[in-house]
This record gives sequence, C-alpha cells and structure tokens, in this order.
Amino acid sequence: MSEARDRKMKRERRFEMQKAEKVLRACRSRRGYELFQEQERKK
Repeated sequence: MSEARDRKMKRERRFEMQKAEKVLRACRSRRGYELFQEQERKK
C-alpha cells in the first residue's frame, strides 16, 4: 500500500518539477527577449 502511494507521490513530484521548469524556462526566455529588445532600441 505505502509503496504504491510512494510511487504516486514521486510521479506527482516529477510532474510538478517539470511544470516549474517549463515556467522557469519561459520566464528566462522572455527576460532574454526583453533585454534583446532594449539593446536593439539603444542602437
């Protein structure tokens, strides 16, 4: 019983981590894009 629960918890945790990673990557790319736009404006 506890083993199945552990497996479910691990799967959910992995899913949460993947979701967080996607959000982080999106934020990072958006930030990089904003910086790029600023540099283009300064030229």
